[in-house]
Amino acid sequence: MILFLSQCSKTSVDDQLIGKWQIVQVELANGQIQDTSSLNNFYVLSKDKNYELIFQGGKMSSGKWEAKDGNFILTETTGEVVSFKIKELKDKKMTLATEKSFAVLEKIQN
Repeated sequence: MILFLSQCSKTSVDDQLIGKWQIVQVELANGQIQDTSSLNNFYVLSKDKNYELIFQGGKMSSGKWEAKDGNFILTETTGEVVSFKIKELKDKKMTLATEKSFAVLEKIQN
């Protein structure tokens, strides 16, 4: 599960987001996914102050995510349209969430 992010003007926040992330925990409404290896990695990129989150394969939708109104919205997709919110971002860990699920990610590369 991944969640969206609003545009940020502070460089420190920008620097924390941009890079390669690995999903380490996923919790759905019906329980936790034990094996997250099939979900692969995704990247958060900055382009002219508009963020794109590119999710690489896995069981979720893949495509380009764009930050709009505090959410990452999937704008080009091979699957269902989903949006997420960032619940927490600190110490190279990010928690993304929808209404009924969340994912914890660790930054593995800037």
